[in-house]
Order: sequence, then structure tokens, then C-alpha cells
Amino acid sequence: MQPAWAPGIMLLGLVVLLFPDGLLPSPRWRQVLWVYVAIGLVWTVGAFVVTVGAIIEHRTRVDSSGNLLLLTGNDPAVGWWNVVQAMFIPVLVACWLAAVLSQVLAYRRSAGERRQQVKWLMAGSAIMGAGLVAATELPKSSVVDLVSQAAFLALPVCLGVAVLRYRLFDIDRIIS
Repeated sequence: MQPAWAPGIMLLGLVVLLFPDGLLPSPRWRQVLWVYVAIGLVWTVGAFVVTVGAIIEHRTRVDSSGNLLLLTGNDPAVGWWNVVQAMFIPVLVACWLAAVLSQVLAYRRSAGERRQQVKWLMAGSAIMGAGLVAATELPKSSVVDLVSQAAFLALPVCLGVAVLRYRLFDIDRIIS
């Protein structure tokens, strides 16, 4: 993962967990939230530290798509980064799955507009998940790349529809 993606990847799990009202599903989720934020910040800051270090030391080897090779997790020169990345990916996946599960449970308990909002969130998450699988598991081709990139836009678009269509925003709070 390249540094430009790090904040977005970290914040995506928070958006899913805190959707639609910005509150945790229950107080028990605080521990999950703190673990996720802590490892996410270490990962994000670590990605930028490795990148800046590579630029300063003139070790900016990149692959054919322009990604910094130090961030691939194979370079022993940044062994601490390899450990952080090995910890972050499983924690990221576990927290994302837990957040989606909490939204599925919220869907079962909800009715009316809230149910519709969560339905849009689930649709966007499912399309994005399929795009992630396509990007990682299918052989690389221009069609697969185009479809997987379009699928990554599904979650933000669906969240936007849920916010705008079902009046999720509170204009008084935004103005104040």
C-alpha cells in the first residue's frame, strides 16, 4: 500500500463503523475503535516515514506502476515497517468485517429511513468488496483494473446517496 492511500484506507473502516449517526453501536466498541485507530495511525505515519526516508536517502526504487518498492514488505532495510504492515492488514480486515457485521445487525433492528440508509451502505460495501477480490485474485488486465477501480467508487457513491436521499445530514449542526 502506498502512502497516499493510507489515510483513506484507515478512515474507510471508521466511516462504516460510525455510519449513519456518528455514534458507536455500543460502548463495547470503544476498545475495537482504539485498537483500530492506534494501529491505523502507526501504519499511516510509518508509510510516510518510510517514503520520506527513501526520498532523503535517494533509495526511491519503484515498480512499473510507480509504487515505492520499500513499502511492499519485502525489503529488510525497513524491517519494522514489515512488522507493522503484517499486523495492520489482519487488524484492518477484522475491524472492517466487525463494522460491517454491526451494520448488518443494525439493519435487522432498524425500520424506515435508517433501514434504507444501511441498505445503501451494505450495497456499496458489497460492490467494493467484490472489486477488492477482483483486484487481488483475478489475473491483471485492463478490464479487471477498470472494473475494480470503478467498484472502489461504489461505497462513497452509495454513502452519498444515503446522506442526500434520506436526509442524513443535519444542516443546523453543520452551520453551527
